[in-house]
Amino acid sequence: MKALYKEFDSIFMNMARYRSRWEVFSDFLSMASISFLNAVLFSRDREDKYMAIASRYSSEELDQFAKLIAITILALDRQHCDFLGEAFMRNNLGSDYKGQFFTPYHISLFMAQISFGNTKEIERVVSQKGHISISEPACGAGGMIIATDEVLRSAGFSSDNFWVQAQDVDLMACQMCHIQLTILNIPAKIIWGNTLSLETCDVFYTPAYILDDWHNRINESVVIAA
Repeated sequence: MKALYKEFDSIFMNMARYRSRWEVFSDFLSMASISFLNAVLFSRDREDKYMAIASRYSSEELDQFAKLIAITILALDRQHCDFLGEAFMRNNLGSDYKGQFFTPYHISLFMAQISFGNTKEIERVVSQKGHISISEPACGAGGMIIATDEVLRSAGFSSDNFWVQAQDVDLMACQMCHIQLTILNIPAKIIWGNTLSLETCDVFYTPAYILDDWHNRINESVVIAA
């Protein structure tokens, strides 16, 4: 994993040599998230946004973006972790204004083990309802959700047994969460908006949520937003 962290940071810092690191990371997240979502729920507005971002980069730079997502996929395939959240913090992209600090993964895993350690209760709910619902009102990059997925899968549950509704006020956090949960095949609806005021700016769905028909299973409509 250390080699993957190093390669990711090397490519990212090289791309940000003559650009703002924030701009490069934001563009990387936007393009990856749009690619994943438009593959299962196409929006012309999102596609136009993707093309507008891509037009600012050379073909060689776009290849580097592809390498960044490939490294992310490889890392999450190798083990559960908050790969993008850790990359965000390592490269000092946290916002002082928003007070962003993503919980280290080992702490998220410990909390998930406490919260979801009662497998008998989970089995009871699954047998009655067919699934459990998980809410994460301040999801960040999705570390707590990823840790919960690790705990549930270790206990014998699958993505058919649970779905997630996540929310965060920060767009980049929602995009990181969307990308990572997509790679891990976690059924999730990620809302970019304010949990307290119920304001919604955009909604991101993972392919597992759409393809496994979770919107019908929980009687919710799917919103095609920009």
